[in-house]
Amino acid sequence: MSPPIRTPIITYDQTVTARLDITRWWNFKIEGHFIDGYGDVFSAHGFYQRSNPNGLKPKTNLLVLRSGVNF
Repeated sequence: MSPPIRTPIITYDQTVTARLDITRWWNFKIEGHFIDGYGDVFSAHGFYQRSNPNGLKPKTNLLVLRSGVNF
């Protein structure tokens, strides 16, 4: 039995980022992701049914705050 034919499903991720160098070795970064689409069951791109029992939504917003140290 051959696998089912799939139509391409695309995920668009528009991102806004800013980085602040607090000192010469310590930085802080903020990212805003505006994601349209989520793939399909064969290509979930990190969106899984088990983590989303009420179903996947067509749009997702994500805010990431990160602090880093450079040696």
